[in-house]
Amino acid sequence: MGRIRKAYAGIIYNEKEISLDLQQYLSALTITDNLSGQLDDIDIRLRSKNMLFLKPNWALKKKARLDITLITENWENQSEEKIQLPCGSFFIDDRNFDVNSISIKGVSAPISNVLDQKNSKHWENTTLKILGEEIAKKHKLKFQYLVNEEIKFTSLDQDKETDLSFLNRVAEDEGISLKVTFNKIVLLDREILEKKEATRIINLLSQEISNDWNLRERTKGVYDKCQITYLNLTSCLKETETYTADGKTTETNEEDEKILKINKRSSSGNIKKLAMKKLKQANRGEVEFTFSIIGDLKLTSGTPFKLINAGIFNGKYMVEKITRTLAPFRADVEAYLIEFDKEGSENNSNS
Repeated sequence: MGRIRKAYAGIIYNEKEISLDLQQYLSALTITDNLSGQLDDIDIRLRSKNMLFLKPNWALKKKARLDITLITENWENQSEEKIQLPCGSFFIDDRNFDVNSISIKGVSAPISNVLDQKNSKHWENTTLKILGEEIAKKHKLKFQYLVNEEIKFTSLDQDKETDLSFLNRVAEDEGISLKVTFNKIVLLDREILEKKEATRIINLLSQEISNDWNLRERTKGVYDKCQITYLNLTSCLKETETYTADGKTTETNEEDEKILKINKRSSSGNIKKLAMKKLKQANRGEVEFTFSIIGDLKLTSGTPFKLINAGIFNGKYMVEKITRTLAPFRADVEAYLIEFDKEGSENNSNS
């Protein structure tokens, strides 16, 4: 007899394995994995029976930690056996009970003052890495810095902002993304991820892709150049500089060119780098690809993949967001184009 194809979740509650205890009550599980800008989250739906989850020994408490792993056995074939995908640590922030069901929701950051308490502080002669390390240490979180350069600041002001919001704002100003995952603050440069080799191929004609996929190309919000107007701190005069995506300065603007205009300077003072980063950020969604795939544990946010059999949209893409569900086991993916392949680029320019 053949082995049974299975997909299920490993759930650890405050360091205690509870997967088997919840198995007969679990009706649905949804995990959202964002590359940056939003916390990852989880939603666990349980069937209510004799008001069991209102009892002290069964109630999943607010602020408690859930460590979630998705597991498949013999999914692709009968010799594959077990594959595991650790999905992260989540902290319960919302509980909803009714006569038939229970919903337990959590986010990827501890339920503490890192999310709610607004602080004010002045920072001098620091770096983005040091800033991240100090905030992570303050809130008893781990820290990872996936940025190749040292980003220096002469002066920074945190004005009635939560520590996480402040760090995210400063990082975004420098074109750096922030993610909270596995009880850890991560600062990452998307360009490092985008340069990685695509190890996964998505075939648009494959049966593993559902028929509700969508490819969208837009011109709104897409720019040719970035123009920055800022106050020169030495002369106290306003100055304007214009850059292309590859960092070249330009003085003349053609009538049909679209210019991204910014009236600020980066906190680190690097005008050219700010212009290039902001231009790339704005143009990142020029081509977006959304699709659903059955039972995939290989794709995660920040994973580059190659799209084939998509005609003019063949190319390399990056996963921006992925939402996984059990019952049914599927992944809904939001991705953006990094670069067309050679054939796709030529076809696109001739269309």
